[in-house]
Amino acid sequence: MMVMMVKQFPVLQKSGQKIYVDWDCLNEDWALKIHGQTLKRLAERGGLSPEEIFLNVECKKASEIKNITASLASDLVNKIRIN
Repeated sequence: MMVMMVKQFPVLQKSGQKIYVDWDCLNEDWALKIHGQTLKRLAERGGLSPEEIFLNVECKKASEIKNITASLASDLVNKIRIN
């Protein structure tokens, strides 16, 4: 039986709790455009906040972060969460 390994991307949490989302759900081009960094580098630096992950998955402009509620971001993170 072959086991598929899912690549983990860290989510920054105010609580300090370690959670991860499926790396393959994130958009590399968006990360480069918005942050000027690869997903690998962002992961090395601790990851993205739930709101930033929402913007990444939905390919929204960084200026739209103010429109993302914690609940909306959390719902999306929970859908792609792997732990």
